[in-house]
Amino acid sequence: LYFYLANKLIISSKNSFFAFCTFLMFPYVLEFFAHARGYGIVFTLNFCGLYYFINNSRNKLKNYVVTSLFFYLGAISLSYNLIAISTLFIFFVQKNKSILKNKMFLIYNLAIFTFSIPLVKSTIVTTTNGKPLYGLPENVDFIYFIKYFFGYALLIDLRVASGYFLISFFLFCLLLKKSLNQESEFKILFCILNLQLFVIPLILNKPLPLLRLLIPFVPFLIFWIYYFFEDLTLNNGIKSFSANTILCLLLVNSVSSFNIFYSSVWSSLSRKQLQLKALSEDSCEYLIDGGGGIVFEYYMLINNILC
Repeated sequence: LYFYLANKLIISSKNSFFAFCTFLMFPYVLEFFAHARGYGIVFTLNFCGLYYFINNSRNKLKNYVVTSLFFYLGAISLSYNLIAISTLFIFFVQKNKSILKNKMFLIYNLAIFTFSIPLVKSTIVTTTNGKPLYGLPENVDFIYFIKYFFGYALLIDLRVASGYFLISFFLFCLLLKKSLNQESEFKILFCILNLQLFVIPLILNKPLPLLRLLIPFVPFLIFWIYYFFEDLTLNNGIKSFSANTILCLLLVNSVSSFNIFYSSVWSSLSRKQLQLKALSEDSCEYLIDGGGGIVFEYYMLINNILC
């Protein structure tokens, strides 16, 4: 579904190669599509919601309702995706202040809030340093988030460490750059979203979101970058060459990072290793109940290794 919708945007783009690279530049996301876990599901639901949002009037209540329902379905899978709904709410009200007088709008949001209470409770109760549903237990300083552009640059999974600095510097420049039209809208959405992602954990004394926990929110970044390139005018050869070179390198990095037999997230696990363990004596008991744990059990299932 993601590739189908992305392809429609690529075809309609005035910079189709730039768009193609933008939608495939996050190998970490593709990795989790392969694992078929909740992060990839919520990523796609959020992407579908934003796709619907850009293809319909920003001012209509129906557009808000449909988009927020996509986000809520994602929250059922990963409860902290409720932040996507609050982001949309803030953005929609800011653009349409008179909507607060609309009874249907208020009733709908009251219903969403009521149905979200169990999800909020689940997130708060189960998120501690020992159970890092909302982040990682390790303490990381603020420089970490500056270096990796709030952690999103890490999802590009670069092979060259200095590349993270260049990507983050480029994205920070985009934040400071004056934006117009749809690029401006998605930049605002992205900023509102990440402000909450940092402020809420600090208020509640919870871990900050890192790595795969950021995957659901990558669509906000992708659409922002997509519309940046849509508005970009390459009126000289140096700009064109630079943009094409950077995107080509990111595309090559993404393709080279993907391996059907190995996981970049759990690099110690491979099909061959699991087969050897499964065929060895008493391996199933070890994998499920001993040192392997539920992650080994998961890989046994998706690789069709029967004991």
